[in-house]
Amino acid sequence: GGKNQDGEPLHEYRMPEAAPEKKGRLDLPRRTSAFLIRFPAMSASDFKPSAGDAWGALAATLVALPQALAFGVAIYSPLGGDLAAQGAVAGLLGAVAMGLFAPALGGAPRLVSAPCAPAAALLATLAASLAPLGPERAPLLLAAVGLGAGLLQIAFGLAGGGRLIK
Repeated sequence: GGKNQDGEPLHEYRMPEAAPEKKGRLDLPRRTSAFLIRFPAMSASDFKPSAGDAWGALAATLVALPQALAFGVAIYSPLGGDLAAQGAVAGLLGAVAMGLFAPALGGAPRLVSAPCAPAAALLATLAASLAPLGPERAPLLLAAVGLGAGLLQIAFGLAGGGRLIK
């Protein structure tokens, strides 16, 4: 094989040097740390949000909450008009949970976590097919499908499935 600029063989891989240890943070591989909530050792004086942070949070909230309400109502409406309000509550709870857990579990730079219209359309279709089971069982089955989809995403992430997308 050939050699690189430093005269080293191209087929050898050199591990990058370890970054200096950061006090109060977990130094784990990116793949592992993406699934752990990290709480750095910070005092109240270390936290200085910028005006851009505040405007970004407000913009994300103004986009995500109405979408979550609409998608929740759209998903639950095939189960009957009485459950539309429960759909709105479910949508709001989902948006709040996503807003709390998505940043804590990691992600990509400039990634906005928000409700997904195609997923809402698929869940509404599933809700329509589950409607004959009754208003007691259908929401539980929809929640089980959502949890199952989340577990599959975690499994694909741990297995390195993101490399297929890159």
